[in-house]
Amino acid sequence: MAALVQSTAVLMVIFLCVVVTGCASAHEPSPSVVSTIQAPGLDAGSVCGGSFETAVARDHQELERSPLVDLWFEDAVLEKDRQDIKAGLAHAQSYIASHFTAPSPLFTCFDVRAAAEGPVGSGRASAGRVLILTAPEGWPDESEWGLAGAAAHEYVHVWQLMLAGEDAFEQSAVWLVEGMAQWIALQALIDVQLLPAEYLACLLETPPGPLTPYLEILETPAGWRTALLNYLTSLQAVSQLVGRGELPMLERYLVNLGGGGLWEDAFSDAFGFSITDFYRQFAGADLQLGKRPRDLSFALQRWHVLSASQLGSRLEPFRLKVQTQLLEPNGWMRCS
Repeated sequence: MAALVQSTAVLMVIFLCVVVTGCASAHEPSPSVVSTIQAPGLDAGSVCGGSFETAVARDHQELERSPLVDLWFEDAVLEKDRQDIKAGLAHAQSYIASHFTAPSPLFTCFDVRAAAEGPVGSGRASAGRVLILTAPEGWPDESEWGLAGAAAHEYVHVWQLMLAGEDAFEQSAVWLVEGMAQWIALQALIDVQLLPAEYLACLLETPPGPLTPYLEILETPAGWRTALLNYLTSLQAVSQLVGRGELPMLERYLVNLGGGGLWEDAFSDAFGFSITDFYRQFAGADLQLGKRPRDLSFALQRWHVLSASQLGSRLEPFRLKVQTQLLEPNGWMRCS
C-alpha cells in the first residue's frame, strides 16, 4: 500500500525497528553492506519473492544489506534516491523503537526500481516486502523528504501487517491503516528535522471543503479509490485519535485486529469509544470550527444514489486538474 493527499490530493507513509538481538541501535543504524549479488535483468517479478502485480519490468539489481532489511536497487536508481530510501527506513525504525513496544519485522525486503513509465513515484507493501518505483532521473519530488517519507510509510505498513496479520488491510477501515502510516512517517521525519513541524501543522489545519470526503466513505478500498483528499482526511482523523490518548493505542488496535473479530470492536477496545461516536465527533469538529461542509456527492455515494464507478468517472477530469494544482508529482500535498 503505500502516498499526501490522493488522486486530487494525496498523502503518504510509516516506520520501524526495535531493539532486537543483533539489531543496530535505534538511533544509529549500522551502515549498509554492499553485496556483489545481482538479480537477473528484464523480469517483471520481484526479487523479494511473490508478486506485486505490476507490469513494470526491472533490470539488473544490486543488493545492499542493513539490519533486518535487504534492499535491492535496480542499477538505474540514482545514488541520492538510494540514500533517501535508506534514511527514511532508518528514521522509521528509530521512531517506532522509541515510541512502541512491538519489535521490528524479523525481515523486510525492499524492491526498488527506476521505471520510465507506469506508477512512478509510488510504493506498495505486503507482508515482509516493499516495492518502490522511482524514475531513472530521480524521485519525482524536489523536496528533501518526499522519498524518505515514502520509504518510511511503506515500511510501517510491513510493521502493521506483522502485528495485525496478512489480511489486516482487508479487515480494517482503510483510513485508519493509511492515516496511521502517514502520521508515523511524518512524525519520524520531524523528529530528525528532515521535515519542518510547520508542514504537518499546515496539513492538520487545512479545513474540509467541497472536495473532502466523509470519513465513513474511506472505510472500504472502493470508497478510498473514489474519494478526493483521502490521505489528508485520514491523517487528520488519526491525529485527532492520537491527540485524545497515547501512541500505544495505535499499536493496541493492530494487535486487537490480529486477534480476529470486527475492526469496529478492535477500535472501541483500543481507543475507549465507539467508531460511531468518533465519526460524530470528527464531523462535529468541522462545525465547531465553522468549517465548510463536506461534499454532498460523497453523501450521494454513501446513500447509493451514485455508485463509486459512476462518481469516479464524473470526477476524473476535475481530479486531474486538481492533482496538477495541489499536489507534488508523487501525490504529496503542497502546503505552505
